[in-house]
Amino acid sequence: VLCRQTKGKKKNQTAHLQRPEQRRKKKGQTEPALSCMSAQKEKKPTLTGQRIRSRKRDEKTKFEPELFRDDLVAALKDVEDIEKAAKVLESAGQNLDYRRYSECLFDVLITGGILAPGGEIEGGEDKLCALCAFNARDASETKQFAGLLQKLLRRYKYLQVQLESEMEKVLKFVRAFTPAQNATLAVLTAHMLALGLVSGKPLESLTTDALVRDGLALQFFTSLLQTWLAESGIGSVVSVLKKAQLDGKLELMFPPNARSADNITQHFRQAGKLDDFVKWQSTQQTNDLKRGIQASITEMLADDTDQPAVVVAVREQMASTKITDSEIIPYVWQGVMDVLDWNKKADMAADHSLRHVKANLRVLKAFATSQAAQLSLLVKMQNFCYENQQFMMIFQKLALLLYKADVVGEDAVLEWYHSGHSPKGKSVFLEQTQKMVEWLENAEEESEDED
Repeated sequence: VLCRQTKGKKKNQTAHLQRPEQRRKKKGQTEPALSCMSAQKEKKPTLTGQRIRSRKRDEKTKFEPELFRDDLVAALKDVEDIEKAAKVLESAGQNLDYRRYSECLFDVLITGGILAPGGEIEGGEDKLCALCAFNARDASETKQFAGLLQKLLRRYKYLQVQLESEMEKVLKFVRAFTPAQNATLAVLTAHMLALGLVSGKPLESLTTDALVRDGLALQFFTSLLQTWLAESGIGSVVSVLKKAQLDGKLELMFPPNARSADNITQHFRQAGKLDDFVKWQSTQQTNDLKRGIQASITEMLADDTDQPAVVVAVREQMASTKITDSEIIPYVWQGVMDVLDWNKKADMAADHSLRHVKANLRVLKAFATSQAAQLSLLVKMQNFCYENQQFMMIFQKLALLLYKADVVGEDAVLEWYHSGHSPKGKSVFLEQTQKMVEWLENAEEESEDED
């Protein structure tokens, strides 16, 4: 009896936890159907409830560069020393949002105010910062501003990228600045390049048509180059220009009617203080001409042009320059070998290369006119075999082919073996040619004994 009462109590206690449908089924009740009137009287859900507050990081604050400029100008108002200004700027970064207003920050430090789209400096005199690069009294003070920017970037490294884009923008506005401001900006940019604060990429802004047409681009770059070369040297200057891929585009800063090699060289020579740059520029022009000759050799041989005609065409291109045979013959070799795509013939490259060189011996022999030229050819052939691994083991066969065809002489081969070879793969190539050199030396001794 007690067990039955206990089970009944448990059923009554858990009955309220069951769904209405379950209770009706157990009691034999059926679910009443909803009438149309009751369905219409049901209240529709409303959008009520607790308002969710947005996170502070998601709240958008108003962009106010003018207010940032005013705060920055106020912080630097009573500062006259650049060293002290660097400390003020480092501490002010804790309160001012340098990350968001980085463009405005560099505008003020370089020009004194915010730059408008055309290059005009916005605001009256009371809104401008007296301590800026444009107000530098001389070149030494301009250099100190570059040092100030360097210290600022060391403290706030995220400003490096924005400084790069800032200089790209500022150099486009050279036309809007005064001659004195442009002279200061050129010196400042040179020191920034020398310190590595920016790359050479901003210099591309000087190649715009408007600046080139008025001669402002060339004038600005020449002034910049004089300071930059004095601070860093020709090696650093060339390295930066090559990384920015500007070493072959400097003629774009000259007007279209003055882009000849002679005009470019004459301009930089007359500017003064650019002797090292003039030498490098002349070397670049000569190398461009050599590469042009190499391409023309490849094109003519690919078109099955007669070899004597190829030699005449190359001689005509060399006539207006001071290029010697020993300087041009490495490019002749490369031009001959570029006729075929050796990657597609990797399996048969060794045998095919010997036939190809043999078929073009007249072109090579025409420029191997001296021992210096022959040595230059052997060194180039060594480097070519080293860079193209499928030719590594046939260097001796190529050298022997050239020797038997009188393209290179005995003295050139011996000089190459003993002292004139390249360090690239020299152990492999010297071992290959050891027997050939011993044979040449023995033949020379035998000829001397007969005499």
